[in-house]
Amino acid sequence: MNINKFLDKSYEEYFYENLPNKLLYLKQINSISPECMKQYQEKYYKGCIKSSKYIGEQYVDYYELCNKVSKESIIEFIKVSELKINVLNEYLNSTQSNKHYMLYLNGSLYYDTSYNIKIIKLLKYY
Repeated sequence: MNINKFLDKSYEEYFYENLPNKLLYLKQINSISPECMKQYQEKYYKGCIKSSKYIGEQYVDYYELCNKVSKESIIEFIKVSELKINVLNEYLNSTQSNKHYMLYLNGSLYYDTSYNIKIIKLLKYY
């Protein structure tokens, strides 16, 4: 329903204009605590029962909605994106050496201390 016909402002414009600026968002989002998302993050943790910032039931619905939207959007993004296997392999080989690996596949457990990690293909889980 177009709620705008009953209000003096456009909800869509309000929503769009009150999101973080795209350039600022892209610059900050991969930091530990992006300032542009602070208000959303605070509200999120107020609804997270396991968080020390939890303050009660009134924020639980928001917390659950955020998790649902996040999960759905990540799955949709993965569906339309290609994994850069070579870049991932380079990253893993340069950052994950001297580690122990366990893999469960077709009912068997595998253990390896290989220093040459190579991912061949991504198995889709959705």
